Amino acid sequence: MKHVKRIASLVLALVMVLALSAGVFAAAVNEGRITIDNAITGQTYTIYEILHLESYNKESNAYSYKATAAWKDFVESKDIKDTYLVTNDQGYVTWVENADAAAFAVHRDAGKITHVLVGAGELVEERGLAAV
Repeated sequence: MKHVKRIASLVLALVMVLALSAGVFAAAVNEGRITIDNAITGQTYTIYEILHLESYNKESNAYSYKATAAWKDFVESKDIKDTYLVTNDQGYVTWVENADAAAFAVHRDAGKITHVLVGAGELVEERGLAAV
């Protein structure tokens, strides 16, 4: 009986160790990449998180995004809202069907974008700024 209790406690301890280590394998970090074609030597490129990924459903390939605090005013501005992006009552952002992605990528309104960047503590040079 004495040996049975020892073996049982050893087996339970081993099961606990294995159960705790299983979570470590599930927490693998996905890495991404951004490639800039025809990059200019000496040019500084900056990336901004305009939308934050709230959730992703792998089975349905569905993404849920919300505007970040620094970019919320820009996303909901009259030039962007309902032309390129729609924000619902819960704050989730979706792309307007058939919106011109190329036009959005070069949308220029230096005043609005400068305000957003300076509000986020970024240095802004005086020249045409692209929203993305």
